[in-house]
Amino acid sequence: MNELGLSEAPSLEVFEDIGYSYEPELHKTEERLSLSDVVLRKQLRKAIERLNPDLPEHVVEQVYNRVRDQTSPEIIENNEDFYELLTEGVSVEYKRDGEKIGDRAQIIDFDDHRNNTFTVTNQYPVQIGDKTRRIPDIVAFINGLPLIVIEAKDPTNQN
Repeated sequence: MNELGLSEAPSLEVFEDIGYSYEPELHKTEERLSLSDVVLRKQLRKAIERLNPDLPEHVVEQVYNRVRDQTSPEIIENNEDFYELLTEGVSVEYKRDGEKIGDRAQIIDFDDHRNNTFTVTNQYPVQIGDKTRRIPDIVAFINGLPLIVIEAKDPTNQN
């Protein structure tokens, strides 16, 4: 039996059991423009619109870009920044009826999980830089954000 049969398949079944939608060919869909895109762009954009129905379209675009793009060359700083965006929301300002509005746009609904989209896939290729390519065995997304990455191993292989 190959690695998929011994380790990926049972793991994927667990994700499906808890409500994730399994998409086996997700890397071949319109969700990504290139292999360097790790975020599922349509899912993320729809989640921002769904969770923040009062935001104007141009602000939805700003939130999307802010979540997708890292601002620092330092990985720890990026992780801290992303954690804040994830848990506290994205700070936004816009005008409505001539009045300046400040708010936080949510990207995950922590109060009602049914407002989120849960997707899992396997063998999800990612291009890092010009030459490095990785293919994680399992990637789980919430609202298009890859939040869980699993490298499954064959339990019968002693190496």
